[in-house]
Amino acid sequence: MGLATLLLDLGKAYAGVMIAKQLAPGIYDVAVAAAVAAVVGHVFPVWLGFRGGKGVASALGVFLALTWPSAAGIVLVFAVVFTLTRYVSFASIMGAASFPLFGFHFVKPWTPMVVFGFVFIPALIIVKHHENIRRLLNGTESRFGGKPGQGTSKRKAEA
Repeated sequence: MGLATLLLDLGKAYAGVMIAKQLAPGIYDVAVAAAVAAVVGHVFPVWLGFRGGKGVASALGVFLALTWPSAAGIVLVFAVVFTLTRYVSFASIMGAASFPLFGFHFVKPWTPMVVFGFVFIPALIIVKHHENIRRLLNGTESRFGGKPGQGTSKRKAEA
């Protein structure tokens, strides 16, 4: 079920950006604006009372549509961090945080819209992970494959 949700969220965001690229060929800022709109729409959907997901899968979809080499870079960052820590949330945060580095490397020129989109989308994802960040800092975040609510802090291990 999780894989289907990932693919659907990724696919709808990817499609939105690709449609924008077809409607305004050669105007990259329109594609970036569509990317921002797709992620914001996923995170704050009107039909769900502005309570949506954290935007990770939809962001990956828009990053694939905007600059696939950058998307490949963030998937690599995610995979390495996840393999080392087994925290999906931390790997998602680090992948999002790495996007501007890859995006600004692979995309030129850096128009105001490009700068805004390439910083805003990762920032939104990180902000939406505020509860996970709190649990990571407290040592109570669940690792992939672990039992819910069981973190890995020394305090918990010693208790």
